[in-house]
Amino acid sequence: MACFRLVMAVFLLLIAGYTSIAITHHGWNLLPIFFGDMAAMTWPGQFNLDFFTFLLLSGCGPPGGTASAPWGSVSVSPRSSAECSFFRSTFWS
Repeated sequence: MACFRLVMAVFLLLIAGYTSIAITHHGWNLLPIFFGDMAAMTWPGQFNLDFFTFLLLSGCGPPGGTASAPWGSVSVSPRSSAECSFFRSTFWS
């Protein structure tokens, strides 16, 4: 467990350092750059779209708190927030 914590601390420092350099060079304008890359239909935009959709899906589990998987039932924490209701009604009904 100590090794895992060390790796997580290194990852946190790496992400914080990278983020601070990006903010220094580009400012706080994340959303125009993030969605601008998608609108430009470039490889960075394709990555951003993948990341964005998987991030949305990871935050919106299926209703009831379980998901079907090839190896059996996977328990996930149920989400009852309003931002997930669209995805639930659209994809899991």
